[in-house]
Amino acid sequence: MSEIKIVMIILLLGFNSVLDIKRRQISLVLTAVIGLVGIVVRIWERQPWGELGLSLIPGVVFLLLAYVTEESIGYGDAWVLLSVGCYLSFKEMLTMCMSALCLAGVTALFLYIFLHKKKNYEMPFIPFLFIGYLSMGEFCA
Repeated sequence: MSEIKIVMIILLLGFNSVLDIKRRQISLVLTAVIGLVGIVVRIWERQPWGELGLSLIPGVVFLLLAYVTEESIGYGDAWVLLSVGCYLSFKEMLTMCMSALCLAGVTALFLYIFLHKKKNYEMPFIPFLFIGYLSMGEFCA
């Protein structure tokens, strides 16, 4: 089943990364379908529901941040995190998110200093999540 998990996460993050870069949007249908498949996989593997709840915390936090910041952080980022949370453990989610946030921060600093982008310049975040996932090694298998 871990192969299914890897393929689904790479499909979700890869496809939505391209959409996020090109159009500043994601595919909600793909995100929802992959999230539902993740829930089915968790049921099939008889994983405790509490583990799923913990894995969804980063996505819920991003939903709240999207609301509080009036979408400085997009709702799409949160929905993608919720979908990925259906597959990964809480620790894996935190590792991926921290990697993505650090990389996004370094990129933002580079863009601000060297390319003179404004502080309110909007960067797509899903590609950083994708890189964060890939950087975890062995794709969390």
